[in-house]
Amino acid sequence: MDPLPWTDEHTRLVTDTAPEVADADPAALARTWNVVRARMDDAPPPRRRRRRVIAAGVAAAVLAVPAGLAAADGWGARTGRSAADAEDLRLGGPGEHLDPAGADYAEVIEEETRDIRFPTAAARRIALDSHVEDARRGGGTEPGTTSVSTGAIRGWTAIFAVCAWSNTWKRAIDAGDTTLRDEAAAVLVTARTWPAITDLDPRQTTSMATMDVYDADTGVTTTEVHADPTQYYYLREVTRAVAAGDVDALAASLAAHANCLGPALMPDFPQALPSDGPER
Repeated sequence: MDPLPWTDEHTRLVTDTAPEVADADPAALARTWNVVRARMDDAPPPRRRRRRVIAAGVAAAVLAVPAGLAAADGWGARTGRSAADAEDLRLGGPGEHLDPAGADYAEVIEEETRDIRFPTAAARRIALDSHVEDARRGGGTEPGTTSVSTGAIRGWTAIFAVCAWSNTWKRAIDAGDTTLRDEAAAVLVTARTWPAITDLDPRQTTSMATMDVYDADTGVTTTEVHADPTQYYYLREVTRAVAAGDVDALAASLAAHANCLGPALMPDFPQALPSDGPER
């Protein structure tokens, strides 16, 4: 039996019953293809590492995509990827792995760190800009070649906030502004409880560890005992110093353990910068 011929009436009926499909958002497509690319990259060999996003017009007919952040050149910072195993989590940190080459990288890290409080908008901008500059210095401008976790970005940003509040605390002490001093102190003594900190180091403790040290000149191996603090243990020192009003102790702790970026973030507290660093 011959099939029924296709007529204009068939076309009209199909058109009338077809669901409405919104125009594809180029930014959303970029984010979706980042995820597709990531899945392709994680597949067993042979791997085909694509470094360009498929044009939006091609994908629009076949993909329904979620809303996403804008990426002017079609390559977004969000990848949809996270730590693959426990070791990856330990080394790289929790959260989504961002691509620093994404056109919206600055906007994404600003969104991810919005809950971290800074004393001024200018201090926040210095901190966030440092992430972008660091990615450029580290060669993270080629799409798909490097990544950084949102957990790591949040941890660094939290420490930059601690530095900025420490500078505010010191400036307030010098100016005799007790209101601003107390506000900064209240923030600093609770910094170790911020989610950006506890996600990476919930305990903030130290212990004693032993290490065998071999002396090549004498051929003798000795056992040395040293402190083994967790990543943000020094924030306990920050809390104690601020609670005691000890400027020198706070400066020593920050100079030894924190990267406070330099005079741009610490104009009133140079003692908190490493004495042998180029920033001081």
